[in-house]
Amino acid sequence: MAMSLLSLPGEIRNAIYRFVLYEPEGLDYVEDNAGVGWLCAGRAGSSTVAERYGPIMIQKTKNERRIVSNQLQFVCRQLRSETKTPSIPYNDIHFRGYDASVVSTFLESLPVYLHSVIKQINVYPAPGPKEPTVQLDVIAFCHDQPKCTFNFYHPLISSSNATQLLFTAFMIKHGARGDTTFIQKLSDAPHMHAYLETLLKERHVEAPIPSIAPNMIFHTSDTTFDEAAFRKSCCARSIPRMLLIPTLVNGIEDLLEVAKDCVENGF
Repeated sequence: MAMSLLSLPGEIRNAIYRFVLYEPEGLDYVEDNAGVGWLCAGRAGSSTVAERYGPIMIQKTKNERRIVSNQLQFVCRQLRSETKTPSIPYNDIHFRGYDASVVSTFLESLPVYLHSVIKQINVYPAPGPKEPTVQLDVIAFCHDQPKCTFNFYHPLISSSNATQLLFTAFMIKHGARGDTTFIQKLSDAPHMHAYLETLLKERHVEAPIPSIAPNMIFHTSDTTFDEAAFRKSCCARSIPRMLLIPTLVNGIEDLLEVAKDCVENGF
């Protein structure tokens, strides 16, 4: 005799939901034309996603059509109740082209108990005239939820701007995390350490640097280190060329190792 999904014991249904709601590519946060946020499965234009799901409910966003994750929630009231939020613990959540303030709005919209089951948030802000920032409540969220990894991909920092890359990493590692070993990698000269400390204090006066938890990781816009671009930038910019490189035992090679680690592993 055939058995329906809803007639199965709860623990079996939960195991099925865990399998069905998992998305290999994670979930994308997308706002529709009315400004309502949805968690969507797969990227726009992904034929593999369309083939996998077939004819399903689709939300239209600007000129894109996106597949809303968890189609079970549209079947009946009970399935909506049981599966409305379980997709969150099973998937990474991506914010592509949105400012980090949208993450704050998203977190506020969730029941607080769900904060502890989010495993990873990835933010890819779109390049713009303003420097992208991370809100204090998101920073507090990372402190409160150490099991959640928060990745922030800065659209304006890359291998091609040595000064910005190195100082931003210094500001976060040394200023926000208290990692006093990082300054040793930028220079072997005590007077340069004092100079960098002064720059950091001046930056702190302009905008206080909050304490950042280890699970909040910053990345450059290029996830693959461009050594040629970095070398060229070091030669063109005065701080690496005149102040850092001459004070390192191995010169630019030492800076290359530091920058490569920042690009490939975050800071």
